[in-house]
Amino acid sequence: CEYLCDNLAQIVSLPTIKTHSDAMTNNNITVVELGSGLGRCGLLVYHLLQSSFNRYYTSINKRHDSTTSTAAPNCHVYLTDGDTDTLFQLRTNVAENTARKGIETKGEEPQGHGISCHQLLWGDETTRTFCKRHRLCATNKHVADCEDATNDEEDYKENSGIDLVLGSDLIYVPHVIEPLFQTVSVLLGQNESSNCILGEMAARRKPIFLMAHSDRREGSSVTLDMVLEGAKAAGLETNIVREEPGEGIYIISCSYSQ
Repeated sequence: CEYLCDNLAQIVSLPTIKTHSDAMTNNNITVVELGSGLGRCGLLVYHLLQSSFNRYYTSINKRHDSTTSTAAPNCHVYLTDGDTDTLFQLRTNVAENTARKGIETKGEEPQGHGISCHQLLWGDETTRTFCKRHRLCATNKHVADCEDATNDEEDYKENSGIDLVLGSDLIYVPHVIEPLFQTVSVLLGQNESSNCILGEMAARRKPIFLMAHSDRREGSSVTLDMVLEGAKAAGLETNIVREEPGEGIYIISCSYSQ
């Protein structure tokens, strides 16, 4: 988790914004974490994004003489897991470690609070359903059947798209590699022409899946080569952005080619 967040910190580099009006656009960031477990990594990501963007937009508002303040970006982090018992504890941990402590969620999280917890079973159809339910769909060559996700065109435009997918220590047995990358493929297909303000991703104009994998973890039979082959079979390009040979830990970036 620490290695993953270290690399995320390098990706979250805000560009220079020349005008006040520029700063008021392209300010929605959507992150989905897979296999959140008890939420340690997802919560770190949430607080990293919030603090980074709040500091940046505070400085923007101080530099520009305007009657209209620039709002901090709408950064929403979706924490997901497939296990219902884990989700119960995950929601508790999120409430205890964010400003939302004391909010009665009754399973589903209120909209607009920046972080929420949801069940997501890996696989193609379950992930498409997840994207439609949470209005994360975008019509493109990878996910063409999401275009009818909502009848409200403006609401659809505002909420659609995923900028970053994260996951740490996700796979221990080979048979889950295929459904994992089916899920990743659908999620990455939601925002192929993203114009988010994340520095590195803005330059690429496409979302990425950032994954931490250890092929030396006790009980795991999944090697690095198996992970890379699984991503390739799903039509994704891979790049090992960090390697810790002594610990067998790899940070892998996956994305669709331009």
